[in-house]
Amino acid sequence: MKLPSKATLRKYGLSASDYVNLYTRHGGCCYICRKPFQDDKRNYIDHEHLPKWKTLTDDERRATVRGLLCFRDNFKLMQKGNDNLSVLRNAVAYLEEYEKRRI
Repeated sequence: MKLPSKATLRKYGLSASDYVNLYTRHGGCCYICRKPFQDDKRNYIDHEHLPKWKTLTDDERRATVRGLLCFRDNFKLMQKGNDNLSVLRNAVAYLEEYEKRRI
């Protein structure tokens, strides 16, 4: 597992330990497609997109982090889905899990 840069961790209010926990929470796989993360590819820290992101504290930013996704699924989620029903069902389960943990 390759850790993101310190700047990226700081952007989301995460420590290296927080990132490792995100990575291992789903067994080193993208939550949506369930494919293992590859060390030579970038994993995306998925978060709730809030209008006043830049004004949030580190704790508030950390609370918006939902998990790690591969590039393709992060992009699909940002583009409001695609036509693969099983992938979209996984996306729904992913967001429901986040809502249960949300403060």
